[in-house]
Amino acid sequence: MMFLKERNIKIIILVNLLILLLKSLIPIQPIYDSQQYIELSNNVMFNAKYFLYDHPNRFSPIVPFWYGFFTGLNLKLSIVLTQIVGYFHFLLSLYFLWSFINQRSKDNLLNLFVILLFVSNTQIYEWIGRIYPETFIVLYFWFFIWILNKQYKSSSDWFITFLLFSVLCISKLVYLTLIFLIVIQLKKEYKQFLQKKHGTYWIVMGAIGGLLPLVWYLKFYTTVDLKDVEKLFDFDYGTRFNESWIDVIKKGLGLTPFKAGSNRVDGIPALINVLIPKTGFRSWSMSLILLVLLVLPGFKRGENSNRYLYLIISIVFISFTLAGTGFARYWIPIFPLFFYFWLTSIIHLMPKVIGYNRILIVTLIYSCITALNNIRILFGNIDNFNW
Repeated sequence: MMFLKERNIKIIILVNLLILLLKSLIPIQPIYDSQQYIELSNNVMFNAKYFLYDHPNRFSPIVPFWYGFFTGLNLKLSIVLTQIVGYFHFLLSLYFLWSFINQRSKDNLLNLFVILLFVSNTQIYEWIGRIYPETFIVLYFWFFIWILNKQYKSSSDWFITFLLFSVLCISKLVYLTLIFLIVIQLKKEYKQFLQKKHGTYWIVMGAIGGLLPLVWYLKFYTTVDLKDVEKLFDFDYGTRFNESWIDVIKKGLGLTPFKAGSNRVDGIPALINVLIPKTGFRSWSMSLILLVLLVLPGFKRGENSNRYLYLIISIVFISFTLAGTGFARYWIPIFPLFFYFWLTSIIHLMPKVIGYNRILIVTLIYSCITALNNIRILFGNIDNFNW
């Protein structure tokens, strides 16, 4: 069909990227976490202390690092420049994402629709380009996945792999669990190391060099007195509220509210929020349907390549569950895998009833609706940017 030509899909993707660029050029007033990141960056640049409101802090340094390049400029200009850096992070992440997906799936049209769903998603519009870690994490995540699965890696490739792993862990400690992917890949390429002269030596040196930033950060992280920390994150949630790991996991699954006195739950019920852009929207029934659609392709025979993709999703999903949290913003790096498996499931479940082309047309309509919604949000709230 004419609408399903690859050229047309690429044009729509480009339009969505232009919408995101326009949003990135408007200074968004910093609130909550973003305000604290700016405060941290200012303290580092002007006082040489990683302090938040006169106290040492464990907040992720990745955002203060990038904002620090523009500290000292006009506040709005600093915010816009940081948002633009984040936008180009996202653009570059699409290259590594596309390269990786094309290695796993030969259906170029389906792959393009995965990218389209990703760039038109309202959660992407909401968070990418803002002063939040997810703006930068999405690039480091897909660069890490791509280079880890690159064939015939050199010693410098392994150094970059470990360095990206360090950056991801520094951004959010839950990504420490990605070490399992590295171990699996090292095991797979063990014979290749033995065939190279000093191969094992260069792997070890690459690991030492790439992991140095993480070692430094963990040393800092563990020496900060808990009493001085204004806000903890990730694996410290259970410690902060004096809860058992069972209680933390129940929060991560969405069985109990994350905060006392609140009705909002995270985890599995928040999965529907990936597709329905309503703040705080939760639904067990709808999310469980999406979860079933997510795992169905794994039962198809001959789909061994899907196992690795499921491993990526499982590691990230389980990590946030163990951390006692998890909602749409935190899952942004694995959104493309959600979309890939959801599309694959629907196509395999209803090929004769609906047809491949019709499913993609419905997907295209949904993507256009979300894009229009993003435009509505942008211009409907334009006055809110005049602060």
